[in-house]
Amino acid sequence: MVYSASFNCYKVSLEPNLYRVAEFFKIPFTGRDSDSLVFEPEHVGAVLKFKSPSKFVLLFKWGCICFINFEAAETYRFLKNLESTYGAIDFNLFAKYNENYSFSLEESPETVDLLNILKIYAVVLAKATELKFLADNLDRIYDRAERLVFDLQRGLPKPTSRILKKMTLDIVKIQLTLLNALQILDRPKDFDDLYLKNTYGLAVNTFELQKRFETIQTKISTIVEIIAPYQKLGFNQRETRLLFWEVVLLALFPLSRILDYFF
Repeated sequence: MVYSASFNCYKVSLEPNLYRVAEFFKIPFTGRDSDSLVFEPEHVGAVLKFKSPSKFVLLFKWGCICFINFEAAETYRFLKNLESTYGAIDFNLFAKYNENYSFSLEESPETVDLLNILKIYAVVLAKATELKFLADNLDRIYDRAERLVFDLQRGLPKPTSRILKKMTLDIVKIQLTLLNALQILDRPKDFDDLYLKNTYGLAVNTFELQKRFETIQTKISTIVEIIAPYQKLGFNQRETRLLFWEVVLLALFPLSRILDYFF
């Protein structure tokens, strides 16, 4: 029997409250050891107010939600009913940052295997959605960095250390999201079965996570190259030293994780 599933993933929040959702719906959630809160069909039915045996929802701690086998009207209804515990849904983010996918399996897997397969694709899709959001944020930082160069060429005053520190902090936050929340460079711990590992690898390749990550790292390196010289434009010695080390650490930040990934 052929099994088919459709996935729709959206960025809906910057600060979701998954603990409150888990407590309200009595869903196990450790938070520290898990990147998502899983709504199985019985939980989905409690939100939608009708039985939904084939529907799943995964809420991710970085603010993405993945809907499995949902119609558009059901998605909207779920989000509106979720707001009281999850927090306000940002429909501007929802409309701009989203990914979708569908697949078919020749045989319907066992229930446990099915949930793991669905979770693999949902996790990878949610990471792809968040990477799109982070890439756009980096583009805005890059635009600010370019304006610094343009203003300096026009003879305008040099940028203040506050401006450079704000840009550096924004990039560090993106790196932390990449490596700590999304764990882009980490192998999955929950999928120790060879079939599930291969399924995860296929999903990662399908959504080009490695390529997206490398693109973001290239953008970060370019921004660092732009802002690094400004520390020499007359800041006092302490400011210069702090900015120097911020930029150096920023440039090297993912190196140890990249080495762990390959070796």
